[in-house]
Amino acid sequence: MRTLNEIIRICKDGGKPTIDEARLAVCVLDALLTFETMRLMRQAEKDDIALLYYQESFRRIQNALAKSPREYLGPEYDPDRPEVQQRRKLSKKIVSQFLGKESRETLKRVSRAINEKAKRNFGKIRTMEVNNENYRNNWRAQR
Repeated sequence: MRTLNEIIRICKDGGKPTIDEARLAVCVLDALLTFETMRLMRQAEKDDIALLYYQESFRRIQNALAKSPREYLGPEYDPDRPEVQQRRKLSKKIVSQFLGKESRETLKRVSRAINEKAKRNFGKIRTMEVNNENYRNNWRAQR
């Protein structure tokens, strides 16, 4: 099975992943959307600016969920339209020329390093979140 990134690229390039790949990719993206929404909701409880972001995000998500994918994308982003594929190929060519092979390799190395550091720090961050939550709960209980 291909990676989620590969499946997304296939779709955007006008290709068709297997049914299982598409079905599982939808489930992964739904899980990511859920996690991000929960994070925004938690942040919105503490911060007025975050509340605005959460409300806008919620509005956009509800708007997308109420439409078919083709209707939501509109003709400007429909991967089945030749004009969209032509524009995508041109964009990819421009980015490829701009970045060059060496820059792409550097971006890949930096991305891998960031991912590895994030994996190492995830446990620390999760511990901090739990400790902060416990502190807030204790503080609320004392009030």
